[in-house]
Amino acid sequence: MSLTDTQRQTTRAELYAHYEDSHLSLEGLATLLGTSPKEVRDILDMKMQHTSETLFYNRLNTLIDLLNTNIIRNGGTPAPYTFLKF
Repeated sequence: MSLTDTQRQTTRAELYAHYEDSHLSLEGLATLLGTSPKEVRDILDMKMQHTSETLFYNRLNTLIDLLNTNIIRNGGTPAPYTFLKF
């Protein structure tokens, strides 16, 4: 899946909105993902220059699942992503 710069900007904004709604910390997400807070921030920023596209989108999918699960646990409903369809 390849996104244009505009699509990545939209997705970045949507990811950060979900991140805020999840009430999880970068450190908490990093622990759940088995990675560093910096890598979590890179995923939220849609930066994939340090990893393969396949690995990046696998991590992104896992991150989205974690965010959505926590939003639901907090009584919310995660908004759909405009360009991401997993």
